[in-house]
Amino acid sequence: MANESTMTAKNESSFLLKGDISGIQEFIFSVSSKKAAKTLKARSEYVEKIADDALNIIAKLIYPNSDEKIAMKSLIDKELIYNGGGNFFLTTNYAHIDNLIWNVEVQINTQVAHYGLYLTLSKTKYIENDFTKSWANINRQSSIDKMRKFSNNYSGFENRIDTNFSFESKKHLSLWSKELISENQSFVDENQEDEKIIHGAIISLLAMAEFARQRTGIAKIGILKMDADNMSSLFNDVSTIEEAKEKSNIVDNFFNPKNNHNKEYNVFGILENKYPTKTEDKQKKLTNKVINNIYPVFSGGDDCFFIGAFDVVAWFAREIQKQFSAYMKKQNLNITLSASLQFVEPHYPVVRFAENAEDDLHRAKKRKNENKEEVKNGICFLGEVLSWQEFELVYKLKDELVELVSEQNARSLLQKIQESAVEFNILQNNALEGKMDLPKVWKLYYYLRNVKDADLREKIEKNIISKYEKSLLAAFTDKIATNPVVFPLAARWAELITRK
Repeated sequence: MANESTMTAKNESSFLLKGDISGIQEFIFSVSSKKAAKTLKARSEYVEKIADDALNIIAKLIYPNSDEKIAMKSLIDKELIYNGGGNFFLTTNYAHIDNLIWNVEVQINTQVAHYGLYLTLSKTKYIENDFTKSWANINRQSSIDKMRKFSNNYSGFENRIDTNFSFESKKHLSLWSKELISENQSFVDENQEDEKIIHGAIISLLAMAEFARQRTGIAKIGILKMDADNMSSLFNDVSTIEEAKEKSNIVDNFFNPKNNHNKEYNVFGILENKYPTKTEDKQKKLTNKVINNIYPVFSGGDDCFFIGAFDVVAWFAREIQKQFSAYMKKQNLNITLSASLQFVEPHYPVVRFAENAEDDLHRAKKRKNENKEEVKNGICFLGEVLSWQEFELVYKLKDELVELVSEQNARSLLQKIQESAVEFNILQNNALEGKMDLPKVWKLYYYLRNVKDADLREKIEKNIISKYEKSLLAAFTDKIATNPVVFPLAARWAELITRK
């Protein structure tokens, strides 16, 4: 271990440093959909390597007389507070702090600027026993310093080039096995020329869409982006570096693949499950494994981005939120999760679905409650902003509708629910004002249950109309509104997965 004698001269003041990598989204997602599975994760790993390289340079400057590995370990043990998601924070009393910042930025940015990436390293004086204020100061200073990138001239800064990055590891990636190839031989034969499918090859987005088609009848992929809310509240009333370091790792432990041994509270523990499909096809048992349907673009820090078979990705989002909520409750923290979820064709442009995911996530984080207060803690699903409770209602209602359609051939019901959305909203608004227009309510119910089959009519009344009744009664008696998009959104989703 490095000791005090191996360090360079100290500054009288301690500094809090923040490293921030800009241009990450454009860099990772500027690939063709055909190359996505072979490229996205590798580019994500490259961004992680930039942060690690910057920290290595800092370690060598602070501990110049130590072996490189020992210097890095000393930095991690003593100075480093957090590293993840394209950001890192550390404290230091290194004497030549401005020289350190210059060295790190020049060495890193001359290597990465031609990819459209840029590292900003900022400093602020650390206020002893007041980490909360120091934290606010460094984030403010980082925002100011990031504007400097436009004044620095690194060669090729504006030229983004399509470089093939290699994987450090294929762990947690969806890979073809001999058995999985055998289960999907028809698809393999039809797409071998383009896909180059062999044992150990990465499963493409096209193949994942095919797995979804086998279960649902439609070949689509799901795009899931999730981000923790209220992260700044982690450091409210935090006094010491040690306490800040401990708290900063709490959320990262949930998203970080290196912590997947904790299967109860880690995203990657969920990947080892089997997707609970209604279709019991014993010949497709590997096709229905979660890990074969999900592609992790990145996960760590306080966010994650996953792509995969659309039906499994939707289930995955639900499971992540449940685990995250339970984990935060266990940690006694008021940290919630916002997300965006969209379904697209497998050849949909990567840059566009990444931009849409970011825009939809922003909308979810602007979610307001019934008092018009911004509460975040929601999901933008197929363009509609929902609370997680509403998403759960949509998910369960979708399952009930799918069951009705599958068993009773009730596809017309799905169209009726979507067409009656406006009428339900009008009735609910009237109910909230204390007015219940019973003739129109009965007219809506009759419209939904108007089918020839008596058995189907009874099931619609029991499973679907009862939910409308409950919602309108809650609006009339308790002034509690149901999000009017819940019913048509569930019907739209059920329509997608019953085309088989």
